[in-house]
Amino acid sequence: MSGFAKRQLNSLEPSRDPVMLAGIVVSLRVQMTRRGKMLILLLDDATAQVEVVIFSELYEQNRHLLKDDALLVIEGKVNRDDYSGGIRVTAEKIYDLAGRATRFAQGLRLACNGQVSTQPNSGRKLAELLEAYKAHEGGCPVWVDYQNPNARCRVRLGEGWRVRLMTACWSRSEDGSSPKR
Repeated sequence: MSGFAKRQLNSLEPSRDPVMLAGIVVSLRVQMTRRGKMLILLLDDATAQVEVVIFSELYEQNRHLLKDDALLVIEGKVNRDDYSGGIRVTAEKIYDLAGRATRFAQGLRLACNGQVSTQPNSGRKLAELLEAYKAHEGGCPVWVDYQNPNARCRVRLGEGWRVRLMTACWSRSEDGSSPKR
């Protein structure tokens, strides 16, 4: 998880600037406030555990991600908790791994060899392949690296082809080779 978070939970200190944290949700508890529901989750990264406060609007937006044993990346501010004497994080943004990858990835790069142009409907096959990953908003750009014996080029697909990265995007290709990210 070190690639997703700049700091381990055992090294957190109060800060005005948001920090990126990653860990597994150990427990969740909902409390009612004057403004609505507030969620307090306990995040664990194997170095420490920290309470993360998620206020009503952010809670409702990310409810589908907030489950026991979920692996989350949280951007938030670290504050001193006067009640416990420790620290507490107030979440500002919440990502699952796919959401984090989509938000911060430079793009998805697809490598095509020269045999693609000899296959009928290869453009349509690429469109069908990407359709399942299309982002309705946000997403990351897609580049196609094309190479044949005579030339090579990189083409960035239009904004309508931005994708949401999911772990399925990272599976091995049909020939067993690792994908290009």
